[in-house]
Amino acid sequence: MSREHYLIDGYNLLHAHPVLSAALKQDMDAARARLVAELAGFAQGGPRTIVVFDGAGNPASDGAPHHLGALTIIFSAAGTSADAVIEGLARRFRDRGE
Repeated sequence: MSREHYLIDGYNLLHAHPVLSAALKQDMDAARARLVAELAGFAQGGPRTIVVFDGAGNPASDGAPHHLGALTIIFSAAGTSADAVIEGLARRFRDRGE
């Protein structure tokens, strides 16, 4: 059974997005919220979409997933990079044939 997934590195996309990268320089929280809102709309009725933000430098970050509609939002746990979380998710989905 093949199931499509989108795994998104949130901060990489923020920096690469032509509009949000400018907003990021003004207000990171607002730019991140706007990206999450756009991705939540994209995820509705589409493939499973997971956005991962790097929380490695935040000692309070526990890595727990949060949901906004069909979108899953993860801030990586303290000491763990977003890249490591994305790699782990990709491996898990591959091993399950998704």
